[in-house]
Amino acid sequence: MSEPHGATRLPEAGHLIDPDRTPWHALPAGEVAVLLQAAPEEGLSTGEASRRLDRHGPNRLREAAREPRWRAFLRQFQDLMIVILLAAAVVSLVISREWETPLAIAVVVLLNATIGFVQESRAEASLEALRKMTSTVATVRRDGTLTRLDATGLVPGDVVVVEAGDRVPADGRLLSSASLEVRESELTGEAQPVAKSATGRVEEGAALADRANALFMNTSVTRGRGEMIVTATGMATETGRIAGLLASAKPAPTPLQRQISTLSRTLALISAVVVAVVVVLGLVRGQEFGVLFVTAVSLAVAAIPEGLPAVVAFTLAMGTERLARRGAIVKRLSSVETLGSTSQICTDKTGTLTLNQMTARRSSSRGGASPSRATVTLWTGASAPPTAARHRPPWTRR
Repeated sequence: MSEPHGATRLPEAGHLIDPDRTPWHALPAGEVAVLLQAAPEEGLSTGEASRRLDRHGPNRLREAAREPRWRAFLRQFQDLMIVILLAAAVVSLVISREWETPLAIAVVVLLNATIGFVQESRAEASLEALRKMTSTVATVRRDGTLTRLDATGLVPGDVVVVEAGDRVPADGRLLSSASLEVRESELTGEAQPVAKSATGRVEEGAALADRANALFMNTSVTRGRGEMIVTATGMATETGRIAGLLASAKPAPTPLQRQISTLSRTLALISAVVVAVVVVLGLVRGQEFGVLFVTAVSLAVAAIPEGLPAVVAFTLAMGTERLARRGAIVKRLSSVETLGSTSQICTDKTGTLTLNQMTARRSSSRGGASPSRATVTLWTGASAPPTAARHRPPWTRR
């Protein structure tokens, strides 16, 4: 028997529609609840929520695999300049049988690696502390009762209540709303809050900014109240898709790393030419090969600036400390140089560099003796945090 046109095939018992492939924003709220096998008035039962959590996993973004500490320390020796310095130390020790030069090079290399390793360890500890401080708590209807629980326990089909000041804990389709407005600048770049409505009709191919009946993970509720049914969690959310794209991007070398790599190759080439020229000219003059080789290698080692890695590491570490005093966490030293090489930043001002609010900073009055006849002047400015105003770069001050 054929189905009537426009009818929706409901899922069989125990089978849940794949949340990743369904255009929830294009479906009526009641149909979304049916497809997700959830009752908006009661919410999911504790047992059903536990089964769905086992299937979909925790509602959090996938973290990159933690690099072992020993591997992070060995990574400090991967630069071409460091490799050349280590090779020079070994050759110098074997040829000249002297300990002064190899020992000095080893100390410099170890100092450089220690600075980078310690800075990365501090940054990791700071980021881990921030993650623990920024956990999201959601108001969820379970077993017919509203309860507060960690947002990592949300699953598709959960009914979540959001109010002004809340951060949306997952992607969802609105079931009801009252004067609801949400700031979606994290996803769309639009600083102004967007009005949301559970009854809004949205086309299947609508862009994120046009989905007025849907809420998205990590956006902020600025006004009103709403109830939504969770349609996607974790990496299946729109924020998760962006996180996946960022995780798949391979970091490119910084300008300083490229310059040091070029310098290292140039020095290696010069050293090889020096060795060849000294050996050839000495053989033409009848000198012994052993003496010539030791002399050539000594000249080649002397041409390598063993203090350069330490100078670079100290300079970047100083920049890291300055940024840390202003509240910035730098995960790797090379990022400091990348930031210093930035000449132009293309960004939306309102909601990104400023808070989209005006605040009275100073006032003065003059005029008649009566307050009613006085002239009041207000100086206003963007309501950025006080620390941001105090620590503006010199070139932005007026």
